[in-house]
Amino acid sequence: MNYKVLDHIEENTFKSNFLETENWALLKQEEGWKSFFIHFYINDKLIGYTLLLEKKTNIFKLHYIPRGPIIEEEYFKEALDLIISFSKKEGAFLLTIEPSLEYSDTRIKYLEKFKESSVSYQPKETAIINLEEDIIKNIPSKKRGRIRNKHNLIFRETDDLENFYKLYKNTFENNNFKGRSLNYFHNMKKCFKEDMLIFEVLHENTVISSSVNIVHQDSITYLYSGSLKEFNNLYPGYLLVYETAKYAQSIGLKSFDLWGVSYDNPSWKGFSEFKFNMGGRYFKFLGNFDYSFNNLLYFVYKKLK
Repeated sequence: MNYKVLDHIEENTFKSNFLETENWALLKQEEGWKSFFIHFYINDKLIGYTLLLEKKTNIFKLHYIPRGPIIEEEYFKEALDLIISFSKKEGAFLLTIEPSLEYSDTRIKYLEKFKESSVSYQPKETAIINLEEDIIKNIPSKKRGRIRNKHNLIFRETDDLENFYKLYKNTFENNNFKGRSLNYFHNMKKCFKEDMLIFEVLHENTVISSSVNIVHQDSITYLYSGSLKEFNNLYPGYLLVYETAKYAQSIGLKSFDLWGVSYDNPSWKGFSEFKFNMGGRYFKFLGNFDYSFNNLLYFVYKKLK
């Protein structure tokens, strides 16, 4: 196997995650990341690729791969060796990787040269709705009433990022976690264009719940959301996710990634239960891993994080 580095994806027919797209690379460039698309070949035949992101500071040059490499599993370990070789040649002190493979004791051995990372860019676990099944039947019967009793709620698609951001900001401030800026979402819309969808739920002409979603290939991802706390008794989030799932079904999508759950983090308990109540099925990725090229810098980096 050999590799070639390009500034774009040579052939965009591989089954991948939106984090391994040119659109995501453009968005990360807005945040100061440089992007490389590493392509893998056997006898001049393209067999896969990965997006590799680079962040430079005065001290560090960090390489990061989100949900890659995109390659058949039989070639996964060999692709990792080529990626390590590339990062070393480029002078990175650290390579962080978050593979798209589902966790298993066998697959974890592919990363025997890596250490488990203390830094997580993307969620290690998620809940996924199968859109090829009857959505309502996969929702617990005791929760279906929260969708059917709409309380004069209206679901709609919108281009209004400002309304979404008000709810999103309200939610992350109430829950004491760090959120994204409004400019970030404008950049996301600029990069993803029609593949970024905003949905909202209204009650008496007031937007009370909203979400930003990304469509890629046959999947949609529920990436960010927000709701007004004072309307929680109307359960607008249930209608928001259910109607988004129905919309995704109507345009032929096959899966709906609800983006992040955790059995271990108590602060994630509420929205993790909500996602399972919507019929999401648990999926665990291999995790987040580091390959250090400079142990002293890696030690300093971990202390700073």
